[in-house]
Amino acid sequence: MFRLFSILMTVAVCAAGLARAQGTVALPATRVLPKVGILLDISPEMGFLVPQVRKELRLLNEELIALGREPMPIRELKGAALDREVTLSIPARLNALHSIRALYQEEKADTVYWISALKGLQSVGGYFTLEKEIGAQEEGRPPRKLIIRNIWQEQLQRSAMSLRRGFELEGDPLELKERPDAWYRLVNNGRGYIMRSWQAPPVGFRKQFGFPWRVNNVTWMRKADYEGKTAEFDMEWSRELFRRHELHFFGAKEEWPYYFNSYDWIHQGSLLPFPDETTSPDRDEQLLSALFQRDSIEKDLAAIEAKKLGVLFAFGYVKQDLAKYSRDENRGHLYGRYIADTIALVRETRQHAEKFQEQTAGEEASRVYATQLIELNNQHVRPKGPDAVARKIAQMVREEGVDAIYLFTNGFTGGHRYGICTLDEELLELAVREAGVKLYIRMPFETCPAPISLEQLALASGGKVFRGTLEDPDWQRELPAPAWPGGKMDEEESVTIGR
Repeated sequence: MFRLFSILMTVAVCAAGLARAQGTVALPATRVLPKVGILLDISPEMGFLVPQVRKELRLLNEELIALGREPMPIRELKGAALDREVTLSIPARLNALHSIRALYQEEKADTVYWISALKGLQSVGGYFTLEKEIGAQEEGRPPRKLIIRNIWQEQLQRSAMSLRRGFELEGDPLELKERPDAWYRLVNNGRGYIMRSWQAPPVGFRKQFGFPWRVNNVTWMRKADYEGKTAEFDMEWSRELFRRHELHFFGAKEEWPYYFNSYDWIHQGSLLPFPDETTSPDRDEQLLSALFQRDSIEKDLAAIEAKKLGVLFAFGYVKQDLAKYSRDENRGHLYGRYIADTIALVRETRQHAEKFQEQTAGEEASRVYATQLIELNNQHVRPKGPDAVARKIAQMVREEGVDAIYLFTNGFTGGHRYGICTLDEELLELAVREAGVKLYIRMPFETCPAPISLEQLALASGGKVFRGTLEDPDWQRELPAPAWPGGKMDEEESVTIGR
């Protein structure tokens, strides 16, 4: 009898495992877990993180439902303004207090995971009222928590380079020299945590900070008052959240991103919590595929109104990388992957240009096409002279008389690392501003998300940056205010750019 029971149990377990793998059955959770709700900042500086959260959350909720668990609700809010319930300083729709309260009370979330740049007007009364809201206890419910994921596009793309090169992130709400105790006091005494890469909390609040398991950066160590070259941290904060929600808010061996590129950010970083590390690779590939979706070049061009349109395809690469990886493509290697993507984009642009020229043979040209390949000897060394892309645009404006430019590019002209946009924005401004030429830009996500500052430049010219597809609502977000880069230039540069 016992043997028969054992056989039946073995068959049942195997069948359940097979069904779960095939996604054909939802298994109930072993216990009712506290619920996580997402509050997403959709302000302009969040950039590509907005569509990423929207797409990633759908994939995550599908997985949670298949496991018999409740999906995560989401609320969206522009900025991180915080004040009391009734105030004349902040409109109610922009007061984070109301969105967080709605997640706790209406959505029945026990933990609110706030992904935000934390930019906005905050008052002492706002902190105090929110602290009371987090501390409110409902019968039969676990204590509430607030997890603040302080992140925005520029902060992520600069990563540790902001430390090494001395960059200052404008308006950083957690800048170490400011010692911003208010945010940490908000989540003190077990009320939650703050997660932020390449940051150090004020003294006395390290228990509220989401450290990774290891930091290996001398500059950060010195800035954060740690001795040595490497520091290892106790990740009890992460383990505590896993015991509470059975969700990983940070990978077991995950480190803060040192450099940014689209692939490694998705594969090696965590933005939303996830239930199972073994399912992450499949979810990551689906997410990347969704973020890579974009309209065709022709569809982009059809959306541009211009009497005469200049179309510039510009791609930078290191000569020896092209020679190596074009023969032996290695997509597991960062350089190989980047070169393979660049080759595919160059092929796409050539096919588009050839097709257009065939279709319009003998007609008066309404478009002028040009290709600029920037061949480099070293990633980190810029070629001498003015930016090749800006110079080519200036030439098209002067010689071809175009009134709009469509720039399709990987954004790389040397002086940094693959995956970082190194276009000279001040020279781009000089190339189009005085001539009144509108600048439209498409930078495929796999090579480099377009910087917010570049989007501001395009908007200032009367153009735009194309992101995703026109039909994809995930890419709909608050646009930044149009702005020119500003800075002054030497007289020699002003003369040289048109040559």
